Amino acid sequence: MIRSNRAFRYLWASRLLSFFGDSVGLIALLLYTADSFGNALAVALLMLAGDFAPNLFGPFAGTFSDRWDPAGSW
Repeated sequence: MIRSNRAFRYLWASRLLSFFGDSVGLIALLLYTADSFGNALAVALLMLAGDFAPNLFGPFAGTFSDRWDPAGSW
């Protein structure tokens, strides 16, 4: 059973903690941006950049990681 697998429980707990930390960091960044600039446009642009950056750079990062051999030399 999956619940009896100790390594899986640690992996699941670490992913949960990481997700919580990312969420708190995003909220803090949004509040800081709203406080620093004082307008909703800056917050909206920050949220758009956070949404589009992985989609924009993901294919390039995937291509690079597929071609890069970490054991080999450059």
